[in-house]
Formats: sequence, structure tokens, C-alpha cells
Amino acid sequence: ERRQRSEFLKKIHANAASLSKQQYDQLIVDVLREKSTGARKLLRKYDVVEVEGIKKLIAPLCKTTDMQFYVHNEELFELLQEAHLSLKHGGRFRMMEKLRETYKNITFRHIANYLDLCESCEYKRKRRKTMTHVKCEEIENEYVERVTEDLETWMERNRSNKWTECLRFIQFSINRDFHDGIDSTPYDMLFGLSADEDVKSQIMDKTEPLDHKEAILKENLEIVSYKCDNC
Repeated sequence: ERRQRSEFLKKIHANAASLSKQQYDQLIVDVLREKSTGARKLLRKYDVVEVEGIKKLIAPLCKTTDMQFYVHNEELFELLQEAHLSLKHGGRFRMMEKLRETYKNITFRHIANYLDLCESCEYKRKRRKTMTHVKCEEIENEYVERVTEDLETWMERNRSNKWTECLRFIQFSINRDFHDGIDSTPYDMLFGLSADEDVKSQIMDKTEPLDHKEAILKENLEIVSYKCDNC
């Protein structure tokens, strides 16, 4: 476990969301100073509370969210391990769902870095690849047959010979299917929620700031790239 923790700290060193213990402690000092002087720069993102006599860095409280703590690198490995084991070696999405309720700056990249070091999960991944190995030719043939069948069905139903107009619908359908390589659907992995949930959210709520959506998309793109590199 000590070796895994050491490797994990090396992996997360360059993560922009990571905070060293020194940075964490300095932020607490700076936030308390701003609260006493009336400045607002840091207070838009941070606040400080005292828990059992220890000052903790948190996200500003609002009526719609529970208290979320910032964590520093030295405590991150233990938090991820506790969540992972409590979920019986749950994957990154289940871990994120559990951790995001309490912690503000834990990212999918942190979780992916941790899972890469879990020996039990690595064994299961290798075993699954061995058991589910399929020749590339078979996959390609199945894919071509499916697309061809979908195109023919769409053209017949819509009485159209413009097959290119159907491609976006086929792409959307394929992106909703579960993919073993990324342990998710492509749509879920890229946007952080299912296609059905995304459609509902766009209909029900158009008030989410654009920069927040861009941040989610950027993070999920990093995870997609990371997983593809390790396939």
C-alpha cells in the first residue's frame, strides 16, 4: 500500500485540481485574511470551517448544495481507497457519485489514477479481456451489417434515398450503447450523463453556465483520451 500511495502521488502531481498540503494550508490563511478584511476574490471559491478543532477548506455554502470539502494530496489516496473498498471495488462512476457529495476537487482523473494501481481490479480487467477477446474482423463485420441495416430501415421508413441524412441518428444510437473498452457508453463517458438524462436536462434547465458545461466536457474528454491510450 505504501508503494501504491507513492506512485499515486507522482501521478497526480500535475493535476490542476490537486492541492499540496502547503497550498492547502496557505489557502486557509488567505481565506481567513480576506474574511477579516472584506476582500472577495478567494471567497467566491473557498470558505473555511472548523471541524473538531481543525480548520478545513470548503466550497462556499449555498441553499441548494451540501457542504463540500477541498482535500489535499496527502489525504487523497486514503479517501479514494475507502470509497473504492466500500463499493466493493466499484468503478469510477460509482466512486465519483459517492465522493462528489462530500468533496469538491476530486476529479475523474484522480479516480482513474487510483484505479490503475488497484491490483485486484487490474487482475479482473486482464481476465475480462481474455474471456471476451473477439477478432477485429468479426467486430468490423457486425458493425457494418448493423449500420447497413439501420440505413436501409431509415430510408424505407422515410421514403428517402438521401442516406447521409440518417448518419447522425445512427451515430447517436451507437454512442448510447455500452462499450466494454471504456466500461461505459461513449455518450456517458464524454458528457458525464446518459443521453436520455442530457435531453431531459436541456429541456428542463437551460440556466447552467456555459463555462461549467465546458469544464465538464474538458474533463470527460481527458478521461476518454486517457482510457483510449490504455486500451
